[in-house]
Amino acid sequence: MLDRSVVKAAGGLLMFGAVLGLVANLMHPQLSDPSPREELELVADSGIWLIDHFLIAWTGAFLLVGLVAIGWSYAEPRAAAWGRFAIASGIVGVGILFLTALVDGMAVKDAADAWAANPDDPAIYGRALAVMDMQRILFTGIQGSIFGLTPVLFGVAGLMTDEHPKWLAWLVLVAGVVGLLSGSIQYLAGVSRVTADVLFPIASIAFTAWAFIMGLRLWKGSPAQA
Repeated sequence: MLDRSVVKAAGGLLMFGAVLGLVANLMHPQLSDPSPREELELVADSGIWLIDHFLIAWTGAFLLVGLVAIGWSYAEPRAAAWGRFAIASGIVGVGILFLTALVDGMAVKDAADAWAANPDDPAIYGRALAVMDMQRILFTGIQGSIFGLTPVLFGVAGLMTDEHPKWLAWLVLVAGVVGLLSGSIQYLAGVSRVTADVLFPIASIAFTAWAFIMGLRLWKGSPAQA
């Protein structure tokens, strides 16, 4: 078991990370079903693109601290074992999230700015498309990892113990299943309105809500209260 002060601090960081992630996603510039050129124009014209993805990267850092604390907080042996699996998955998932924030924030912005300065250069446009394709690949990866497998494992761990309310376990388990479904569809059929506008928002909002509530429980020191 972790020291109580460490758990409390991790709970606070987890709550802060959940709120920061929500704010960063609300700030993220959006276009409804944009063409590649419209997307490049959006990125090139955005004054908050870099700072928004910087905040997303920090969200991953705070999230990782909290997830590790949750995974180590389970006292029941079966829940503790699944919690360790969830920690490992969370580390990989946050790593993919960091990489996605770097590519989407820095590489896509640089490519969009270069294209905006030379919109008729086919070589520059082709490089920009390649960078955006890499971003979409990584985005598919975070759906299947930090918003997919990781919450599924935390859901299984939660169902193995009475230390936290069962509805929280079901919430994060459903979030993970939806995230895995979204990532699988996107991997097999490409980005669509169903994955981008329906399934992924459901998975991310549900996972964020679970993370905030679990952070609050760690902060208050209430692992056995339903």
